[in-house]
Amino acid sequence: MTKKKLDWLTDRLTTRLSFKIANCLKIILLFSLTACATRNFKYQPGQIPTQHYLSATDEQYGQTVFSELGNQYQLSRNDDMINRVRDITDRLTKAAMVNQNPWQVHLFEDDRIKNASATRGNYIFIWSGMVKAAISDSELAAILAHEIAHVLAGHTAADPHEEVGRIFAGIAGIIGGQILYSRGYGPLGDLAEFLLRNTVEAIVLNPNLQIKELEADRIGLFIAADAGYDPEEAVRFWERAKNDPDLRNETFAFLSTHPSNAARLKQLHQLLPDARDRYDEAQYSLKKAEINQKKTPTSITKQKPNIRKKSLEKKSIQEELKNDY
Repeated sequence: MTKKKLDWLTDRLTTRLSFKIANCLKIILLFSLTACATRNFKYQPGQIPTQHYLSATDEQYGQTVFSELGNQYQLSRNDDMINRVRDITDRLTKAAMVNQNPWQVHLFEDDRIKNASATRGNYIFIWSGMVKAAISDSELAAILAHEIAHVLAGHTAADPHEEVGRIFAGIAGIIGGQILYSRGYGPLGDLAEFLLRNTVEAIVLNPNLQIKELEADRIGLFIAADAGYDPEEAVRFWERAKNDPDLRNETFAFLSTHPSNAARLKQLHQLLPDARDRYDEAQYSLKKAEINQKKTPTSITKQKPNIRKKSLEKKSIQEELKNDY
């Protein structure tokens, strides 16, 4: 697309949408993405990619994305919510055996935006609206595991500015829909979100995103199961996103450029039996570790009477020797 066409599209959008939408779109249009050839899944069901080395370039990449998002959204100061997200992330990365490198988890404060994303450098971004949309730790783990899977599978864009454009594309659609809702246009908000999101994606986003999303779903499902989070709750989350009026009306940026709920639910249902087996194994290991931890103080307690008994015996012998003397 030529610069002249970009300027024309930006001007048209600026006159019809709010300043915030126009601002998002200007950022997106500045960072045009190159298309990649469609490919099949790289990883087999149940396989979790490994991560051996985190380069300085990767870390700088993540820091650049974080800085640009930080210019638009305020970091949350809700310590309980922040700790919840970080604790779940720690448990997931430990189960996936990718915790040898640090993971940077950042929570942005905006309840209107139900969005999560991750990028190279082990950076995870999530908005408060998404955290509140998850009604259990297992649901939130499914969301976070999906994003971790993107990083491990190498799904992120080659340039950090392109990554920002991808994130803003979904957010721009949400804001457009919300404006129409606030002005009393009802269902037209969904239509506006759909048209705006897909128009931007058609111009700037990688057409191969859906295959990556489905692959992240399948990898993330097993990461969460290995960490002891119920995989059936991941399925229930997407079922609710599809059928719950509240979730449907406040459209998910997280679903932007993603496959349809029907496609992802079909895959999750197919993988659920194997994921359930992994979850059962993880639960067994967690309970075994818990029992062993409880046994440790007990064994120490049992030793104390023996130590005391020997001390008394020694004292008694010393007193007998003293008396004999």
